[in-house]
Amino acid sequence: MTFIVNGIKEGFDKKYSIEFVLWVDSSLLAKKFLENIWIIVLSLKEYKETKWKFGNISFTVNYLQQEIPLFANFDGDLSQACDFFLMAGFDIEDINFINNPLPKDDVTKIIENSKKEKERKKEEEKKMVTQKQEAEKKIFEDPRLVGDKKVIERIFGRTEKVIELTKGFISGKDVKMLREKEDELKKLKLGTNHERIVELVEEMTAILEATENDFYAANVDKEKKIFGDSIVTDIDIQKEINKVEKIEQLKNVWWKIKSTEQDYQAFGRSLIFIKILFKDIAHLFKTPEHLMNMLYNTYDLVELVIAFVLIEISAYMLANTIFLFSDNSNYEYFYLLYIKIWLFWLLVFWARKLRKKNIQILTALVIAIVILYLILIRIISNNFSL
Repeated sequence: MTFIVNGIKEGFDKKYSIEFVLWVDSSLLAKKFLENIWIIVLSLKEYKETKWKFGNISFTVNYLQQEIPLFANFDGDLSQACDFFLMAGFDIEDINFINNPLPKDDVTKIIENSKKEKERKKEEEKKMVTQKQEAEKKIFEDPRLVGDKKVIERIFGRTEKVIELTKGFISGKDVKMLREKEDELKKLKLGTNHERIVELVEEMTAILEATENDFYAANVDKEKKIFGDSIVTDIDIQKEINKVEKIEQLKNVWWKIKSTEQDYQAFGRSLIFIKILFKDIAHLFKTPEHLMNMLYNTYDLVELVIAFVLIEISAYMLANTIFLFSDNSNYEYFYLLYIKIWLFWLLVFWARKLRKKNIQILTALVIAIVILYLILIRIISNNFSL
């Protein structure tokens, strides 16, 4: 049976249209043969014309130990025709023009040269594929691109969070702009355009920060503090969190961080606590009433700690007297230490009655206690040879 085949053959870098007449025993064998040489069949019809009249070239291939004749039309010399059909996957055993055929020896040389050329091109294509794979591997192993993917996922999550938080407040224009940038980032996520990814992340971060700040300023109670005497509000904490997240994004995409934001890079989220603490401490020193309360509490704490130390030393000395677990020199050391600490505690306890809620008076009182303590210790040491 004779069939006319219209199909497509995919080469290394492009596709080729191909048409030929095939002479086989059945349509099933024709389909198997075409599958074997990887030709995409567009049409396979029985050809009822005289097969020798189709085209200007005939060639023979071997398939399943059968010689299959084919006929095709080709513009070019026999060497070019042989190169083309070998590239198309045909295992050519013989090829020649239907009219004005070439001598057998010439045809044999053409087939041999074409097969050598096919092997050479095959090796070149293999090297090109290997080089391309290695180049792609290097690209996708770039740590910047790994960081890009993490940042893209983080900015997507933050976008959804902000849109949900500011629903009814955020403008439709901003939402549309964020969605457009999201769509572009989804495409860039599969590529290697690091610079554009950084640019889009910064643009989205700027929109999200501005939206959050405006929302909190308009809707959150500015007088609501995180606890009693603190001056830190929920807005302050949220702003610090936003800054830390922004720096984490920029750090992951290997982007240069401003000198004014280097502390966020160094300390991370722990800097939020540090900044809040220092803000309250700075406010404390600016407010005499708060500072006075802090000094009063410190005074009481010192008095309590001294009393606790005295109790511990007394307990040790009593236990040592009963169980004798240290030598006399060690006992004398604790005895002297006990007298010194007890004297200091006595002065602190006596002076607390003179305290007043005045920073100058309290400071002068502390200095007087220290001076008086040193004088008394010197007198006791000289008179009792301590």
